[in-house]
Amino acid sequence: MTIGAEKITLTLKIDKDLVQDVTITSDRSAMAARMLEGKSISEACALTPLLFSLCGTAQSQAGLQAFEQALGYIPSAAHKAVRRLLIQAESMGEHVMRLLMDWPQLAGLAPDLNTIRDVRNLCGSFKNHLFKDGQNDKVGGAPLGLDLASIKNHLVMLREKLVATIFHIPLADFLKLSSQNAFNEWCNTSPTLPAQSLTTWMKQGKIDINWPELSPPISFKSESLTEILDGGDADSFIAQPHVNNTPAETGPIMRQFKHPLITSLNNVTLARLAARLVDLAALNIQMAKTIEALEEDRELFHTKAIYKGTGCVEAVRGKLIHRVWLDKETEIIKRYRILAPTEWNFHPHGALSKALRRASIDGLKEKAALAILALDPCIGYDIQLSEAG
Repeated sequence: MTIGAEKITLTLKIDKDLVQDVTITSDRSAMAARMLEGKSISEACALTPLLFSLCGTAQSQAGLQAFEQALGYIPSAAHKAVRRLLIQAESMGEHVMRLLMDWPQLAGLAPDLNTIRDVRNLCGSFKNHLFKDGQNDKVGGAPLGLDLASIKNHLVMLREKLVATIFHIPLADFLKLSSQNAFNEWCNTSPTLPAQSLTTWMKQGKIDINWPELSPPISFKSESLTEILDGGDADSFIAQPHVNNTPAETGPIMRQFKHPLITSLNNVTLARLAARLVDLAALNIQMAKTIEALEEDRELFHTKAIYKGTGCVEAVRGKLIHRVWLDKETEIIKRYRILAPTEWNFHPHGALSKALRRASIDGLKEKAALAILALDPCIGYDIQLSEAG
């Protein structure tokens, strides 16, 4: 059961060989979160990863955060580090799958399914070395059974896989790239599928998409969003979120907005795609720092329950927010709302719509697919062309 399975339909209306109108619809229902209403906390925790096919670990962790805040639980520093590592591992597996499957397929190259399988298996097995008996996390934090030697060995194996199949140079060296010329040289000299895909798209002119200028990251103030998610207009906001009536983005391009390589690239498509590579290289280094924090204090603290809670995590696709209300007597879920990256990144009046309006019909489907890949590659899509009128 994956009611939260996500797919967008992109409809491009053509007139005189140009795109005159862009319509973006998503099959992600805000009602999916409401299936958790009337459930106990334990039932909701078990159901959440089954409801949402994208970023299941991040969804579960956002839910745990929301429940813990509502109940007044403050997890230990060690548990917080474990949870960061789980989300980081999920993000790494997702990045690798897109870079070694979606990118080459769109560039007419064969995907590297063996590496995808190996990396996802490694990322998925972290849990077995974090919790006792490999059990699932729970509100307040499941008992830890840290096997640091195995965890560190997993990270080394992941780093070796990334260098061999994606970067071709040490991750730290890739993160030092800071100019268009340096990036071009990396693309032209690296035998990896992502580099070959980028070179193919540049030669074919497919990166020439008329994106709006990148705007700096907008601060997502949790207090303001919580107030909106508690209000009567929550569902309409979730469907088309905005900041001061302006669509915003979340995800790798926003996380890496100030990286020297990203700021040096004049082509926005290239900047968006490069941000995914920078994000992945940085992620491996972040995981090493997270592992260092696993041996911190494990004591759980408890404050007064307020029966309302917000969970906010940074998934691979961007900011993910869960908001929950509990019944004070029974702790049954009264209200549940989720604000996901899909609605930010695929806003009907957002970057994708602006990028494709007035685009030429020549190679349109391929350019539209690359635009989606550059914006948010994790989501499924269907591209439809229709005559205006």
